[in-house]
Amino acid sequence: AASSDYPLRDVYKRQIEYSVELFDKDQNIVKTSQSVLGKVELITESLQPGTYFLHIHFGKEVIIKQIMVK
Repeated sequence: AASSDYPLRDVYKRQIEYSVELFDKDQNIVKTSQSVLGKVELITESLQPGTYFLHIHFGKEVIIKQIMVK
């Protein structure tokens, strides 16, 4: 696995509380959520298909992942 995945795996393993923001290609926030027991759910049915950027915030760290919505 890529080294950038390590902190995210650690967050899941220890069930640290974190928040997420989903941005569209124009850098607009389209969804936000807060974790519950180390997990988060974002419902994407209302989003247009395309590329989005998921910002995962925990403590002072932010992990950014590119995702595709179909």
